[in-house]
Formats: sequence, structure tokens, C-alpha cells
Amino acid sequence: MHIVLLPAGKLVRDVGAAMAVVGGILRASGPGRRPTVTFISGPSRTGDIELRLLYGVHGPHSLHVILLEWFEGR
Repeated sequence: MHIVLLPAGKLVRDVGAAMAVVGGILRASGPGRRPTVTFISGPSRTGDIELRLLYGVHGPHSLHVILLEWFEGR
């Protein structure tokens, strides 16, 4: 399970806007100080030895996002 605590003001409209935010964070960080960025767009896919396609084998089985309105401006 993964849990995200997100200030409501940081929520963006789409993937393009999210990538722009991530790009800004990466550009603002110095060499050797880059944050780790993980982008998960859906369940994983993998083929086993018998070449059967399986979904959701890797990664979190659930994701909970909690929007924090009271956090704004602090």
C-alpha cells in the first residue's frame, strides 16, 4: 500500500502539468542532489515463462491520496 499526503494546492490538471512541475523541481536541484522521481501510470504488465500476459504483478496493490486543505500557506 502507498499513501500520499498532498496539499490540495499542488494538485494539477493532467500528466503534462505534472511533468512540468517535476521538470521544474529537477532543474532547481543541483547535481548530486536530485530527488528520486517515480511515475506510475497504471498496473504493471509482465509475461511469465509461458508468455502469458499478467497485470499488476509489480508495485503497490493500492494507492491512497489524502488531500490536505489545511496545509495551504504553511
